[in-house]
Amino acid sequence: MKDSSVARRYAKALFGAAVHGQQIDPCSQMLEEISRAVQTDRSFAGCLTHPFIPLAEKTGLVRSIFGSLLTPLMERFLQLLIEAHRFNLIIEIADRFQEELDRHQNVEPVSVKVAYPMPEARRKMLQEKLKNWLQADVRMEVRVAPEIIGGLIVRTRDRECDQSLRTELRQLQAVITS
Repeated sequence: MKDSSVARRYAKALFGAAVHGQQIDPCSQMLEEISRAVQTDRSFAGCLTHPFIPLAEKTGLVRSIFGSLLTPLMERFLQLLIEAHRFNLIIEIADRFQEELDRHQNVEPVSVKVAYPMPEARRKMLQEKLKNWLQADVRMEVRVAPEIIGGLIVRTRDRECDQSLRTELRQLQAVITS
């Protein structure tokens, strides 16, 4: 079984337990913190995935680092990942958990590429238009990508709208050369 489908299953199971236990926000925050720690310090993840470090030491390390943030549900979940030798999937599990949370809260993650920095007023206007178009709340990430020359590219979970000048020039070139 591929790691991504395993990560999705773990995330769905954790999300279901978090909904049942009314612990969605603490679980989301904890996964975000752990994900950040793993990305920042690879030796942390290395300790938790190393085959020769005893399980008790691994769980003790998690408790010592995240002690005050750990809920009983997250502590059991992390222990399960460590025991099943699946802690290496924690970043992907956190991403899949966020997807479940977004669906649950009717939030659509949107990635926008623009050629130049976008003023805050235009950001808000674009976000409102996207909210109306998608009929969902929008969590928008705007990234400057000068290579698109002008316009913008909007990506959602399952849609893409490319209104960049680069794409229009390529289409025009294809028409001229054919």
